[in-house]
Amino acid sequence: MLLPPPASLDIVAIGPTWAKLTWPTVAGAASYNVITRDVSNGNIVDNQTISSINPPQATVLGLVAGVTYQSEIRTIDSNGEQSESATYSDDYQAIVIELVGSGFSVPFGLSNGPCTVGFNLSDACDYNWAPSNFTYF
Repeated sequence: MLLPPPASLDIVAIGPTWAKLTWPTVAGAASYNVITRDVSNGNIVDNQTISSINPPQATVLGLVAGVTYQSEIRTIDSNGEQSESATYSDDYQAIVIELVGSGFSVPFGLSNGPCTVGFNLSDACDYNWAPSNFTYF
């Protein structure tokens, strides 16, 4: 009997060229197959086999800001058999955050550039902050 796919697939961090995905462990899984596609044309941009690590996670590389992606995951058992169905992430986009101005600090979660707060990117990565000294162009 084939194992089921993970119950969910979540985007927990994202940057201008990468996204970090996590999912719940499936009992008996030897590994997982994570495939990421460009939603506009269906082309595969990343295909990884991830060993059964705890917690399960993958970093998708080679993303382009503004392009919409979707990832899918399948469970692989010890015999190399993949689950028949897959679990899909919400659509997401790589983001570039450009800070222009002076006299302000980088908002929490933006150190070193990527969006690292724990959220599901079904719509967008929103930040509610205002720099103390900002020049609008």
